[in-house]
Amino acid sequence: MRDQRALPRPRLRFVSLCFTPERDRDGRVSGIIAVLSDITERRRAERALHQRERGFKTLAENSPDIIARVDHELRHLYVNRAVEAGFGLKAADFIGKTSAEAGLPADVAGACSNAARDAFAAGEEQRFTFRLESGGRGRHYSGRAIPEFDRAGGVETVLVIVYDVTQSTEAEAERDALLLREQIAREQAEAAAHARDQFLAVVSHELRSPLNGIQSWAHVLEQQDGERSPAFQRALDGIRIGIEQQCG
Repeated sequence: MRDQRALPRPRLRFVSLCFTPERDRDGRVSGIIAVLSDITERRRAERALHQRERGFKTLAENSPDIIARVDHELRHLYVNRAVEAGFGLKAADFIGKTSAEAGLPADVAGACSNAARDAFAAGEEQRFTFRLESGGRGRHYSGRAIPEFDRAGGVETVLVIVYDVTQSTEAEAERDALLLREQIAREQAEAAAHARDQFLAVVSHELRSPLNGIQSWAHVLEQQDGERSPAFQRALDGIRIGIEQQCG
């Protein structure tokens, strides 16, 4: 018996069969033209595209970031459900509409639409930012508009991704404020130290003039001849030591 495992597995192929009637001069069907086309590669490409799209939607629907796809007229072809938590609008309300038509604030809609329009025009990723007031608190967002190309190399759609960067933005602002406070404190400490040094220099200069006179008179007393009493000598030594300490 022949080993069936040695036989190659047949490849599944897809074909398209089109029949076109052939008519004579009287308009009667005289024959049929049959066109058989192998569409295997096209079906495989369509299936691969479908699988990629399904994988994309699975990831997008579970992403905390707002993800949307827009056409050349900047109308939404797809929006994930994160838009409900971020903007308080239902994802279904965006389909077939622009950002402004869907109800986004003018500055937010403008930032998203302008970035998508530039991505279509330039064929390159565009970045944008905006701030949105929500619940009495301002929230910060950063976005990317990414062109998606067709087989011919033209921009077919643009993928817009919006990230909530409030936490990192506020942390950066707090860090900058802390650095500014540290810089101000350091400058104040340096100014205080400089003022102290100037004050000590002035005081030292003011003290040196009278001390120089006292030192001169002490020197005169030391040069006097004659017997000196112990009290006189102690007083003279005290004057000299005091002058030396002040002059440092």
